[in-house]
Amino acid sequence: MDVASPGQPMGVLEYTVERPRDMSAWTMADPKARLFPVPVNSLRLRLANPYVASLESRLKVGDSDVTVTYTLRSGEPSLEVAVHAQWLQRGSPDIGTPKLRMLFPTAVEQAVGTYEIPFGTITRGLNKGEEVPSQRFADVSGLAAGNRAAGVLVLNDSKYGHSLHGSTLAVTLIRSSFEPDPLPEIGEHDIRMAILPHAGALTRAEMIRRGVAFNRPLQVVGTGIHAGRLAPAAPGLTAIGPGNIVVSEVKKAEAGDELVVRLYEAEGAQCTATVRLDPATFGRVETATETDLLERPLAKGTARVKDNGFDVELPAYGIATVRVGLRTAGSSR
Repeated sequence: MDVASPGQPMGVLEYTVERPRDMSAWTMADPKARLFPVPVNSLRLRLANPYVASLESRLKVGDSDVTVTYTLRSGEPSLEVAVHAQWLQRGSPDIGTPKLRMLFPTAVEQAVGTYEIPFGTITRGLNKGEEVPSQRFADVSGLAAGNRAAGVLVLNDSKYGHSLHGSTLAVTLIRSSFEPDPLPEIGEHDIRMAILPHAGALTRAEMIRRGVAFNRPLQVVGTGIHAGRLAPAAPGLTAIGPGNIVVSEVKKAEAGDELVVRLYEAEGAQCTATVRLDPATFGRVETATETDLLERPLAKGTARVKDNGFDVELPAYGIATVRVGLRTAGSSR
């Protein structure tokens, strides 16, 4: 299913200059000048092999140099878009506010925007270009050819201003406001995004998981040679359910030796959440205590130990924090 228009490619830069106005850092103005698309000065193939293909474009925006690299990896359902800018555009009461955005036109009709908020998502009925905040992603979904549900999830690692105009999503990359800070953006910028098309509708929980995976990729750490007590590979959390549950944090307790697991419900449905831990990695689960966000036990907590993990009750869009007491191999407990 094609969710892109042949004559309107995704991931194209737009440069505008807003009309001058007071407190430009906090309030946007209408554009007085627009350059779209920003002309490409050079285009080269960086990588082309069975595992990864990468295309690099270089552009000039006033005195600024911008490089956009598009990368497709084998087995990955998304196209990564990386932007590197040596940004020298300066705003002023005489010039206005220069702004660089990336546009993602889609071919869906009746487009609806879904945005990430802390511990959840929100669908906004704004499609006339009003800019709204979002965290690690924004999704544009609607009807594609044949009245079939489809959409595009746009992931990002550092930019939070999004706007939907009709079925075109825009992400603000750099905005050179001049008041109260006269030079807030001069310098180098590195931004990663990814385009993930989808047939049918993505669940909100899946959107969140995709955003987390993009922002927190696996990291390889070099160490010395040692035997170690853990298996070469282990799942850690062996089961998380049902599908509307998202685990947002696994950490050591602020006080004590327990493990803290924080999770939330993403789809608006009350449920019993289940989390199971790999005993080879964490040890045996002995206690499960529901707490508040400060990790203080609740008077009427619902967490209970089950199958080397725990169950806990979650209301619609609710958050739960559970302290898990463990007994590891060799422990005297």
